[in-house]
Formats: sequence, C-alpha cells, structure tokens
Amino acid sequence: PSEFYLGSHILFYLIACGVAIVLMNLMIGILGTNYDTYEDLAEQLFLRERARMILNFNSRPWLDILGCCKPKVGGNQELFVIVREEATADEQRSMRSVFKMQVAKQSDVVSARMDARIDELGTHVAELDKKLNKICDILAAPAKYERSATWPMQQR
Repeated sequence: PSEFYLGSHILFYLIACGVAIVLMNLMIGILGTNYDTYEDLAEQLFLRERARMILNFNSRPWLDILGCCKPKVGGNQELFVIVREEATADEQRSMRSVFKMQVAKQSDVVSARMDARIDELGTHVAELDKKLNKICDILAAPAKYERSATWPMQQR
C-alpha cells in the first residue's frame, strides 16, 4: 500500500455511490414516465382487450353448431359509447393528464380571444377598405370633384 491508498479508496467509494444515486434517479424517472403513459392508456387498452376477447369468443365454430350460447340478433348492430366531458378523479391521478386538461382549457381560452380579435380586426379592415375605396374614387375622377368641397386640393 502506498500513501494514497486510503484517499483513493475513499474517492472511489464516493464516486461509486454518486454514480449509483444518479443512475437510480434516472431509472425512477423513466419508470415514472412509463407508468404515467400507461395509466393514461389503461382504460383504452382494457376496452380493446375486452372487445378482442368478445370477438374471439363469438368467432368460435362450436357456438354456431350448438346455437344455444350465441344470441340471435338481426339487422344492423350498433355500439354506443358514452364518454364524460370532464375528467373524473381516477383520470386525474397522473400529472400528465392534469397538464393535458390544463393546456386544453387554456387553448380554448386563447382560441376564444383570438376569434374575438380576428372579428374586431375584420370590422376595422372593412372600415379601412371603405375609406380606401372612397379615396380611390376621388383620385380616379378628379373632374367630378373639382369644384366640390370634398376635393382636398381646392380647400385652401
């Protein structure tokens, strides 16, 4: 052992612990993001799997042979889906869902403001267009307004 034996071991253990902590935090972040993503998709994935199982069950050949387990439905078959407009407490568990809802609310507010501003600017442009057409008419036919009080050059 040299004179740097103790110092080098302490430095090695500190760096090893620091790297382990950083990697653990990185792993926790990645797992948390994946959990939030699949928590948001859980209901969709559940309904998709349920529909796949129902389709699988209904397409079994012995159900047609037996005929007793399969319901007889004639005509068009329709599927109605009911969806809530506002999220429930279960849907707001993940931060991603909360952020999505807040962004959607803010974008609705911004869209309403922009529509109001566009309407306001449209009326302003229409007024300016009328004034510009009036000026163009005056400049196009100066003889018509020559002795008139509306001709700007005659007002001195």
